[in-house]
Amino acid sequence: MKKAKAKKSKKKAARKTKKKSVKKTVRKAKKKVLKKRVKKAVKKVRKKVVKKAVKKAIKKKTKPKAKKILKPIKAKKPAKIKTPYSKRELKSFRELLLNLKEDVLERIREMSEDTLMKSRKELSGDISGYSIHLADMASDNYERDFNLGLVSNERRLLLEIDEALKRIEEETYGICVLSGKPISKTRLKVIPYAKYCKNVQEKLEREGKL
Repeated sequence: MKKAKAKKSKKKAARKTKKKSVKKTVRKAKKKVLKKRVKKAVKKVRKKVVKKAVKKAIKKKTKPKAKKILKPIKAKKPAKIKTPYSKRELKSFRELLLNLKEDVLERIREMSEDTLMKSRKELSGDISGYSIHLADMASDNYERDFNLGLVSNERRLLLEIDEALKRIEEETYGICVLSGKPISKTRLKVIPYAKYCKNVQEKLEREGKL
């Protein structure tokens, strides 16, 4: 009886060891299969990633780069140099310029009446008819052209006076428009419409720009 029991126990132990070994081999097989699957999956993923990266690189090379639109830089306006003269002095210069403007306008009116409004008969001084002599006609023409030249000079002077009045309003009167240096009071009293200082005026005259 004892021998039979020993045999049974041995058989049970052998079965258990077999089951354990079978389980181990099954586990190992499953692990191997899983590893293979994981490796395949990783390879596929790597291939996809590489393909995408290659495609992107090709697209970047083939696509023309969009040109950057450069916004125009706004040039800063130079700061205006304010007049070195007081409000009281500016007021006196303004009155001086207005009086000078009236004189210029009066001279233009007189010359216009003498040259443009009068007939050739009045210019020649002959009431009975036009001057027939060529010398008289030449002198009449010369006088008319001379007066017209004076009128154009007076009009130019009138523009300079208006510009000086504008500079008084903008509080930049008495500043040289080229050098930015102040124009002396003595110069402005003589030429109240002056827009250049003495040195710049002389330089421009030497260069023939005035």
